[in-house]
Amino acid sequence: MKDGRNDRNLAGICILAAGSLWGTTGIFSHYFDYYGMDSMMKGLFRVSAAAIAMMVVMMLRGKKSFVMTKRGYGIALIQGLLTQSLFSWCYFTAIERLGMASSVVLLYTSPVFAAIISRIIYKEKITRKKMAAMAITVAGCAMTATGGHFHFAGSGAMGYGILMGVMAGFCYSTLSITSTYGTRYDDPMALTFYTFIFGVAGLFFMARPWEKTVAGPDWKLVVIALLSGIVSAAIPYFAYGYGSRYLKNPSLGPVYSSVENVAAALYGLILFHEGLNGVKVLGICLIILSIVIINYSPVEPGRVK
Repeated sequence: MKDGRNDRNLAGICILAAGSLWGTTGIFSHYFDYYGMDSMMKGLFRVSAAAIAMMVVMMLRGKKSFVMTKRGYGIALIQGLLTQSLFSWCYFTAIERLGMASSVVLLYTSPVFAAIISRIIYKEKITRKKMAAMAITVAGCAMTATGGHFHFAGSGAMGYGILMGVMAGFCYSTLSITSTYGTRYDDPMALTFYTFIFGVAGLFFMARPWEKTVAGPDWKLVVIALLSGIVSAAIPYFAYGYGSRYLKNPSLGPVYSSVENVAAALYGLILFHEGLNGVKVLGICLIILSIVIINYSPVEPGRVK
């Protein structure tokens, strides 16, 4: 029982750290804007830099670091295409149609999808406590992202934007499921690295960089890309994968990582003096409450085998 408790705490700490670092994505996005990049190009630069940074670390660890099982390569392929390429396309399309705030709310339907998939694949029980934590998470994310105001970008094709937002939530939810499975058999670092490799391949064809020009590329852009890749991608994805190895209930991964919204709101307040009204504060409190519920209250172990 004690070991199970420790494992759950370790998983929670790792995924909370991942979410906090994912919250820095918006910071780097501000700097990418200076070079006139669209969202897909930002994603391509970010993931490419993360792959390069991880490759350097793995080379220092030795050639064996690059070896995985066939199952591992398959998981990395699925993660790369779903959680990097397809996710980016769906999420950025939703942002174009609905605006950032509404898209973030739809993205955090991911705990619901994770619960359903975990029930099907891992036979994980959906308890009332989990349902309450997930509902509180979604509500908290909605408040934090919108501040109580939904603004839809344009009136046309709103239904398509909603579909893309929900699809982004689905893609995001699969990260917890596949990471929990993949890290049992392969090194989390190798799995993360190959996920980025497959992600870069998919993003390359989606971003179509050969048709675009980047205004004034210089050493500053290289530094921004590397920092973005390391801080907002390589470290958090590795931490998430490592934490997932000890996560008894894969459906709770997106609940822990919802701290990303709290971190992003605080970073925006401190660095860019973005507003933080009462609704956003309440949303932050709800997200923290949901994490406290799943971390300190007894949770029935899932039947993960």
